[in-house]
Amino acid sequence: MSDTYTKDDISFATKAEGIRMIRHNLRTSDRWLIRGLIAIYHHQTIDEQSSQATSYQNNIGFCAFDAQTLSSFTQQYELMGTLSAKQIEMARSKMVKYAGQLYAIAINNLAAELTPSDN
Repeated sequence: MSDTYTKDDISFATKAEGIRMIRHNLRTSDRWLIRGLIAIYHHQTIDEQSSQATSYQNNIGFCAFDAQTLSSFTQQYELMGTLSAKQIEMARSKMVKYAGQLYAIAINNLAAELTPSDN
């Protein structure tokens, strides 16, 4: 087994196994952690992104307790391309709870890739 699971590993797993694999990747890979932060952040509404808060109960995005911290980390990363070691560890401890959302995003993205275009 490699240190991280691939997109293919996750897409061929059961939902529960896929979520477990994503949790593992979030705990062990800075790349997966950053990509996860960005994916969740960009699935929030525009006003939630700008206010760094949870405004809607739509099961998408960061929870109210994490919204300000994780939104600010994501905005900092997108602006500066880096997070401190302390920020990485704090994000890592919070992001594992979003593995289910990340699994849904991954499966939806895979389905979009496999859908033939009208061209």
